[in-house]
Amino acid sequence: MKSLTLPAVLATALFALISPAIAQYADGQDATPEQAQAYQDAQGCILVLKAAGGDDNLQMAEQAMAKAKELAPINGDDTDEKFAKSMKDWEEILGLASVDESKQFLANCRETWSA
Repeated sequence: MKSLTLPAVLATALFALISPAIAQYADGQDATPEQAQAYQDAQGCILVLKAAGGDDNLQMAEQAMAKAKELAPINGDDTDEKFAKSMKDWEEILGLASVDESKQFLANCRETWSA
């Protein structure tokens, strides 16, 4: 799966979420930077695809959820509570996006998860 290109506002806000996973990897633990990015991409796509609605988008959101759940433990979200908190953080980040940024991210998610 390719990494999504995030709009600038989302990328800046996302850095705060990814930093702990990257630091953890630097200490020789768990997720690689690529796994941390894939986890964050999947989580963001879950939310935007669900919000867009429609059968195809919801099916892609389910695929993204499966990938996020697979990657969650190695990214430090090893409980349902931690996963839910991380998803809540994503909701806040996506709330900062402009309409154009949201459309771009949705298009990127559709491209990634339609394959």
